[in-house]
Amino acid sequence: MPQIWPMNWVLLFTSFILLFLFFITLMYFFKNTIQLESQNNLLTNTKTISFNWKW
Repeated sequence: MPQIWPMNWVLLFTSFILLFLFFITLMYFFKNTIQLESQNNLLTNTKTISFNWKW
């Protein structure tokens, strides 16, 4: 019976670490996609604004 508790703690610890790493990677990728989308939107907006100014 005493061996169950350390194993439980090890499993909990590893599961929390894995969840934390998964969350960090998800946030990193989502942040990059949002930055890329905003940069593309800014580029298209400046292009349309410049075209509007030209015409």
